[in-house]
Amino acid sequence: MILQALTKYYNSLHDEGKAPDYGFAYEKPSYLISIDVFGKLINITTLKEDRMINKKTVKTAPQREVPMPVVRSSNVNPQFLYDKSAYFFGASQKSATKRDKKCFAESKSHHHKVLDGCDSPVAKAILSFFDNWEYDAEHEAILRCPEVIGEDFLIFDVMDYGIAHENESVRKAWEVYLMKESSQNHMTCLVTGEKAPIARIHMKAKGIRGTNPAGANLVSFKAPSTHSFGKQQGFIAPVSEQVNFAYNTAFNLLLKNDDSHCLIGTDTVVYWTEDLGNGTAQMLNFCLNPPNKREEKDRLIGHLERITKGFPVDNVNLKASCHIIALSGNEGRFSIRYHLRDSLGFFLQNISEHYQRLEITKADFEPDILTPQALLEETVNPNTRNKEPSPLLGGAVMRAILNNTPYPDALFKATLLRIRAVQDNRDKNIYKITRGRVAIVKACMLKMNLPQEDKEVLTIMLNQESNNKAYVLGRLFSVLENIQEQANPGINATIKDRFFNAAGTTPLTVFPNLMRLSNHHLNKISNEGAVVNLNKSLSDLLGRLDVENNPFPAHLDIREQGLFLLGYYHQTQYRFTKKEDK
Repeated sequence: MILQALTKYYNSLHDEGKAPDYGFAYEKPSYLISIDVFGKLINITTLKEDRMINKKTVKTAPQREVPMPVVRSSNVNPQFLYDKSAYFFGASQKSATKRDKKCFAESKSHHHKVLDGCDSPVAKAILSFFDNWEYDAEHEAILRCPEVIGEDFLIFDVMDYGIAHENESVRKAWEVYLMKESSQNHMTCLVTGEKAPIARIHMKAKGIRGTNPAGANLVSFKAPSTHSFGKQQGFIAPVSEQVNFAYNTAFNLLLKNDDSHCLIGTDTVVYWTEDLGNGTAQMLNFCLNPPNKREEKDRLIGHLERITKGFPVDNVNLKASCHIIALSGNEGRFSIRYHLRDSLGFFLQNISEHYQRLEITKADFEPDILTPQALLEETVNPNTRNKEPSPLLGGAVMRAILNNTPYPDALFKATLLRIRAVQDNRDKNIYKITRGRVAIVKACMLKMNLPQEDKEVLTIMLNQESNNKAYVLGRLFSVLENIQEQANPGINATIKDRFFNAAGTTPLTVFPNLMRLSNHHLNKISNEGAVVNLNKSLSDLLGRLDVENNPFPAHLDIREQGLFLLGYYHQTQYRFTKKEDK
């Protein structure tokens, strides 16, 4: 299913001129080797340009189509018309090594295999270069561009004919060579259902979190335990060479495009629509990985509001079929954590509703949107070196968001556990109770099957009329903390630092003492108006607790702990809300 979807996507891109031909790839060659029709080296030109990346000017080469690179480790393995100086000049540093000479010899042999019999001035010029070249560090072309000798990739240009690999005859010779090399094993392709040359070793995808920089395989068979009925490697699950090329090319194009993938948890999540229009293709990334610019965030919020109301969005085909795949990398391999397919509108509607569930009162400086990545980071211990959330949690949360199903219990429990484990440290900007953690608790509870008394407090702002005991206890704790802070301005540690965890789990063990302590604190406050208001708040909340009938329960279950947290947060935020907004 996944290979079929990626192959179909590649075919659509290729039809639009947005994907390379079979046997080619989009890479970034750094230098152009110019030779004449007799194969003589004339000049070397840099292809690097000045570009602004992260507000810094860096030299980088633009992307262009080149012959497909090979899977190469430490062994000598030449590439066709796109390679390093060791393979084209026989030198990787100023003085050629024995290995460099071997690389050049293998490259020479490889180009003869491909181009022998090709009746083209370009092919003849390339072969003449390899037949006659001897490395000379003092060659005037190399002296003008000494940095060409190194690890950068190079391509050829034949004077008066242009880029060598763009020549029609050369491309045809390369295609014939590939088909000849792969034509020995014909089997039925599991993707297309047609008999075709089968890929023995699959290509690599680059840019997946947790994998080698050189790339990793989705399909691979190595250990003898994977062998089946005498079949080895790619012949165990036969996929044609062309499908191998197509699905991996699609993967690599998605991973190179910042609008087609993002990091969520420890997974690299890629997504695409079968409608290739820019507005449609970028919309999902716009929602999952919102930009930092304020005007862009405002535009996103506007889009989400329209989607929620069932209105169309300009230049976005909400009916377009959409694929979302999460990739989990491990060195040289990667696996699919989940693959979801539905209409773009279905996913956007669910994401929009998810963001609505997360909405809660906040400080003005805090971000408007809590992204999935930011949400998962709220469950991580801020004091640990490893800031990665649980891999399993990330996948489960994303499936819940995208399918609009209840969030995993692990998210709710992990958030409450993190709140209990963390202590405020203002010097390190670490806080026990954050907008993000409270928003997670609220969102999780909105998807639970709760009684109406609980649902009525799952609001954006403070519910002053609710008599929900756990919620009111949270509000009461916030008021008691406020009393202490006004009695002792600038106090280093409040009752929250010492008693919050106990108050939210076993109220009976904490609140009676805190109530007695509050009387002492009230007597220390000199502002009579403040004392009146604080006493009024205490009286209102104690009245809602019904002090004559077990106001402080011995234990709060995990659901009530969430309500306690929400009450505390709402009441605390209410203190800092402008009068006109209350």
